[in-house]
Amino acid sequence: MVARPSPCGAAAEFKIARFSVIPALRDRLRCEVFDSRRFAWRRAADVPVCPASLEPSAPAVSAHGAEHWLRWPDRATGAQDVFAFDLRTEAWRLVPLPREVDERDDPWARKQISAVEGRLCLMVTTEAGVADEEVLEVWEMAGYVEGRWEKKMRVSLKSLHAQEGGAVILKNLYSSDVAFLDTFCRVMWYDFLRGKKMAEVEVKHVCIQEVFKYESDLIPCELG
Repeated sequence: MVARPSPCGAAAEFKIARFSVIPALRDRLRCEVFDSRRFAWRRAADVPVCPASLEPSAPAVSAHGAEHWLRWPDRATGAQDVFAFDLRTEAWRLVPLPREVDERDDPWARKQISAVEGRLCLMVTTEAGVADEEVLEVWEMAGYVEGRWEKKMRVSLKSLHAQEGGAVILKNLYSSDVAFLDTFCRVMWYDFLRGKKMAEVEVKHVCIQEVFKYESDLIPCELG
């Protein structure tokens, strides 16, 4: 869902996109759009993307005026991309990952997408070949139209694990250098360049299942 406030105290405008499986067709998604101005659902064009390639519970990442989901690697080729859907135009596209990442022979690499200041980012966590040492790469979308990525950071997670233990889980990017992580009964903001924890909040749960990033008015929203 994307929304924007209306002036003069009027109700906010919003749109919702709902993707679902078409039982008779396994190679496409049914797309339905709710528009608050008409206050009704309508069937949009089907999206020829395999439903099994998307994680159903993954939250959308808002950037460049569209919503994004990282798809699972292709079973035949191993290639991976990002599914993008623009709610204003109701157009979709597949954004390839950086060639260096996509061609890397590392089936255990963990990939996540996020957004910083309205730009799509890719986080890749791999092992550096040293015992118990992981490395985080952060790629930023430098040219959205042509799908051009730029590596912004490569940092070892050894210091983080030494300070906070090996159970910390990377959830999101707060800025280009600061990430949001969770672990047992707490969440934290960690500055990778300084190698130090910026803030921490206790949580009354041992295991945190899902964290959804709150999107404010930092990202321009065009509903048409």
